Amino acid sequence: YNGSPQNTPATAELTEPTEDDAARLRHYLAKCRGGAYSISISRDVADRAEEDFVERRRRNGGTTTEADFHRWLTLTRVVARSRRGGDGGGVVEAEGEDWE
Repeated sequence: YNGSPQNTPATAELTEPTEDDAARLRHYLAKCRGGAYSISISRDVADRAEEDFVERRRRNGGTTTEADFHRWLTLTRVVARSRRGGDGGGVVEAEGEDWE
């Protein structure tokens, strides 16, 4: 990042991933979903996620679905697992930063 808004990720042009990139991403996500960790979602994060879901549905005229919500929760668990790293096992609780 060179400080120019034209080069920030939010304004960068998106391109299709290569087959190799897609395969590596699938492998990474599968690895994050596996392992010995059990990822739980705290009551605070669950409440925040529910509020976000309701707000998005309101803004989008109801086009945000329960499947979207489920996918977001799954990704929250994957991010939590990714941040914790290792295969040590045990229960890990997703935090607010994992939801964001």
